[in-house]
Amino acid sequence: MLPNVVYNDEGRGAFPILRRDYGKFDGERMKDLACSIPIRGGNVMDVVFDATALRLWVSYAGVNQEAYERPFVFLDLTKLDGDRDGHPDLEEGAQSAGNAGAPAFLDASH
Repeated sequence: MLPNVVYNDEGRGAFPILRRDYGKFDGERMKDLACSIPIRGGNVMDVVFDATALRLWVSYAGVNQEAYERPFVFLDLTKLDGDRDGHPDLEEGAQSAGNAGAPAFLDASH
């Protein structure tokens, strides 16, 4: 077990690498690790999360390519603006609660 590390490798060998290089990983290194231990023949999606910074990188399988063979797309969850009002949803949060206490970004009346 490693503090602040959650992973799922189904026994493909991530733990020794995570333990050896603990504290030295960034998004790029985690993507490299994920792609080095894929489930070949069934790698539909690869996701690397940085839960502290609310960032993620995701790759989906495509025609004749598994997810680990394709580029990752970066998503910064702190920038999401689902209601397109120019304010990130996380900034709006519960302070801007509208109907029935729902945050504004969940309120369909906006």
